[in-house]
Amino acid sequence: MRLANMLKQPGGVSEQGREVVLRLRHAGPAGVPTVRDLTAVMLPLSEVARETAERLARETAAKPDATLPEASEAVIRVLQASLRDPGDLSRLLIEDETDLQALRTGLVGVQYQRLLDEYKALIDTEYPLVVSPKDEAAMEREARDFSPGDQPPPG
Repeated sequence: MRLANMLKQPGGVSEQGREVVLRLRHAGPAGVPTVRDLTAVMLPLSEVARETAERLARETAAKPDATLPEASEAVIRVLQASLRDPGDLSRLLIEDETDLQALRTGLVGVQYQRLLDEYKALIDTEYPLVVSPKDEAAMEREARDFSPGDQPPPG
């Protein structure tokens, strides 16, 4: 059976993703700076989606009126592609240019790395490194051969 047909078969497991909280700055009543915590669900990206996000970041950052450098815009575009509405995982949280601009202006610098760390943790959890039985046996032998007596004294 072809892969495409196999994927159309009933069954499978819905992705659960990783819940994240975004603290976004925005102009509150009378323009007073305000923050709001928003819950979203982060889902893994395919390589195609990640490449698309990076291409969009390059194109956006190259425009004369770009508000962010390419690296920051790349984070914004990855978030756009990976963040979902927690009430409906089939819907993106960031759907249009208005949402993108709210994200660009609402995030504080340190959040960029924190959100990338959340994405890495999601991938590590959902797609853990698979060790072959042969590699596992080799690691076990190596661990058994290791002992403090095999090590030179400190100093």
